[in-house]
Amino acid sequence: MVRKAKKKSLEQGQVTIYIIITVIAVVALIAFTIKMPNKAEFAQLEAEDYLSDAKADAKACLDDMLVNVLRDVGDSGRLEFKHPIQLFDGMVETFSIDGENLMPSSEELAQEASRQLDEEVTECIAQEWAERPQRFKTGLGTVKTKITFSETHAVVAAKIPLEVTEFGKSYTSEDFSSNIPLRFLTTYRTAETLAGLAQEDPTKIDPELLLSQPVHVTIKTISPTSYLYELSDEKSLIDGAPYLYRFAVSYTGEPR
Repeated sequence: MVRKAKKKSLEQGQVTIYIIITVIAVVALIAFTIKMPNKAEFAQLEAEDYLSDAKADAKACLDDMLVNVLRDVGDSGRLEFKHPIQLFDGMVETFSIDGENLMPSSEELAQEASRQLDEEVTECIAQEWAERPQRFKTGLGTVKTKITFSETHAVVAAKIPLEVTEFGKSYTSEDFSSNIPLRFLTTYRTAETLAGLAQEDPTKIDPELLLSQPVHVTIKTISPTSYLYELSDEKSLIDGAPYLYRFAVSYTGEPR
């Protein structure tokens, strides 16, 4: 009986050893099968992560600069001045002088805003990259944006060519978009209506007509012959504040 018990115990020990050896073999096989990334592969992963961060920076720049540019358009009436009037808080474009209609179209304003946005996005990205550790060779091509105004939004489609290079391989991305819930067309059509009325006599606009407009209108005298129109849209919020659009009209002759 004792001999049988010893034999059984020996057999159980051998089975345990076999199990341990099998487990070690399986672990070794798994370790051998799973290839650890080499230096180039690690660099590729890091480059892709860096490009992902660069894309996030570019998108943030596009979002922020779109707000800035559209705010600038609203503050001054347009960005590429033809007939500016200097105010204490900046310049404002004149849309009517002695009855002459000088208003640009909304398409012209969108083009002006796009050109300004190209520059500001480029500067913003360059600043963001300057603040990051330069672990890789990076490149930024020519930024090109196109702003369009719908009934409810200001929308921008952008080409922002980003490139990160490592071990002779390039990782690129360039298509971006952004939008703001801004009723620019509604505001601008109101400006067209008011500028048209001002061509007759900027001093005599019916207050009831002002109240009937889809946006709030305020008219201020800025000189004996010049008037500032401020249009505020509570349904178009930028950073929580109503969108403000300003322009001026001038009338140097006798009121008609």
